[in-house]
Amino acid sequence: LAIARASGLRRHEARARTQLGMALQSAGLYRMADGHFAAALRLLEGQEEPRLRGNLWALRFPVAFLLDVYGDDAAEEAFRQSMACAGAAGLRYCDSMVVTARCNRASYLIQRGRLPEARRELACAAGLANISRNMTWMIAALRVIADIRERNDDASRAALEALIHGGSPPARVFIDETLGVLAATYAAMGEAERAGTTLARKSTERANAVWALSHTVRDDAPDGAQPGTPGQARAHMLERLAVIAELRDDETGHHSYRMARLARR
Repeated sequence: LAIARASGLRRHEARARTQLGMALQSAGLYRMADGHFAAALRLLEGQEEPRLRGNLWALRFPVAFLLDVYGDDAAEEAFRQSMACAGAAGLRYCDSMVVTARCNRASYLIQRGRLPEARRELACAAGLANISRNMTWMIAALRVIADIRERNDDASRAALEALIHGGSPPARVFIDETLGVLAATYAAMGEAERAGTTLARKSTERANAVWALSHTVRDDAPDGAQPGTPGQARAHMLERLAVIAELRDDETGHHSYRMARLARR
């Protein structure tokens, strides 16, 4: 940050603040994180960076329903801004950014018990053409979580388990995010015991994800394919390391455990 500020590199400062905000958000320091996200957005004003702005608004969105810090108006503003940035990002990124924005809003609406609106958002997301397998899975998982919010029955919970353990599970980070939304949903329903159990499970899933990814970091191509150029192999390795970094817990390794105990109490 100091180097970027001294050099007048606004985009670099914005990216540094984004990374710092993500680290703080991972540690549960949402207000501090959001301060850096807001500062990064101010630095990007007037610059052609719709994808980065869209990512920042997507990062700001969970604060609204994780801690209820800003409320409905802020959540709606984050959604509108995310959609506006998606429209300016070009064909390559537009659909994925729109799906992310709609899934974020659907998650928020599920917490609030506004299930018809949530289901409409998910239907709009599912109707887009350029959707990855992971995002298709996320849409299906959120639909089932809406059913859990509505009915709180064993059949809905079994349907979610079938998705998580099905024949085509998504990348582990999507399971981690889904369990976070499910824990928040149980908390909103007053189901403290289930919320705590889900948070503890989220911690275990995150540890398993880090373990699995750490054993796949190697200097070759994925899934047994023929290795590519050295540059491609390095890029593959760095991508996996980046995912591991996103999944790390706080330095004590007990953050999710403490959250589970707090939710139960």
